[in-house]
Amino acid sequence: MRMNSIKFEISVLYTLILGIILIFFSGVLYFLLAYTLYNELDSDLALKATGISNSIRVQVEKIGNSPDALALAIQNTISLGTGNLPSDRGKNRKLDFRWLKTFNLSNLEEDYIHVAGKDGQEISSSSNFNDDLKKLFNSMAAFPKDLKGEFFNINFKQKKIRVMNDPFELRPGENYLIQIGTSLQPIAQLLQNWLNSLFVCIPIILLLTTLVGQYLAGQILETVQRITETAQKISYQDLNARVTAKHYYVEMQHLVDAFNEMIDRLEKSFSHIEQFSSHVSHELKTPLTIIKGESELALKKDRDVNEYKRVVAALADEAQKMLRIIDDLLLLARLDFQPRSFKFELVPFNDFFTEITEQSKILCAPKHIKIHIRLPDETVLVHC
Repeated sequence: MRMNSIKFEISVLYTLILGIILIFFSGVLYFLLAYTLYNELDSDLALKATGISNSIRVQVEKIGNSPDALALAIQNTISLGTGNLPSDRGKNRKLDFRWLKTFNLSNLEEDYIHVAGKDGQEISSSSNFNDDLKKLFNSMAAFPKDLKGEFFNINFKQKKIRVMNDPFELRPGENYLIQIGTSLQPIAQLLQNWLNSLFVCIPIILLLTTLVGQYLAGQILETVQRITETAQKISYQDLNARVTAKHYYVEMQHLVDAFNEMIDRLEKSFSHIEQFSSHVSHELKTPLTIIKGESELALKKDRDVNEYKRVVAALADEAQKMLRIIDDLLLLARLDFQPRSFKFELVPFNDFFTEITEQSKILCAPKHIKIHIRLPDETVLVHC
């Protein structure tokens, strides 16, 4: 397929437009997916933080007002959520399961949990913390101004962690801060898989689109190809070819109709030319034959002066007729065979056919053919 062909340009344009649409649509879906995943992650972190704070409150109430009640409640909550239970808890599995289900603490194994006092001093944290990560969390342990949870991202050893600072009030005037973080790796991996699938699918779709575009362009241009093939078949000897097909597009139907009408006009024009040539041959042949016959008749033997004058006069008359015929034929050519352009007159019937009879006698004499004419007595006028 040539690059300067309509088929190529239609295919490229079709593929380009679809490619732009796919890239734009995929980009919008990507950002919507990322927004939804991050929003759901934040909601999940907020739900976990609420479960942790509620669990701490309930355990503090059960333990009592001992100095270590808060730390013990926090540690029990973290141990329940992360599955790091003491060995003596095996007999209380059903109770622990109910506890986890009540406070939505059944999926904290991969999360980072850190509880600090109002002054930022660490009270307790989950076992997956190391010293560097604790320092990082302690540096970010700030109470939000409106005492509502806030979210932020931190980078730790080439790992991104989504963290929520959620303040909670254990007793009136006794505020603490729960920091819960979770890795962004699953979301990043999901988004990366989405991008990878786009990088694979979009070229395949565009390739298939190019093939479909070429097919559709071929279907659209099929009529043009038929017109080309028909035009190549047409010659002055054969003007009967027409463009025919079962189905056309509406726009192409107008082109086909115009092309076929043009061929009709050409056929009529060639027919007129053939008729015109036939008329020219016929009209010029008669006076030339008369001139030839008169000349040969006069040269067969010596004749008197009057006979020669008659022959010369006849020759001059026929020459004049030839000039008049030529002028009429030129007029016909200029009028393009339009019958409405002819000028009709009343011609005496007897005089017209008497002249034709005299000419015919000269033409028939060499073949020994005799012509007889019988005309009406009254005057007859013909409109011609």
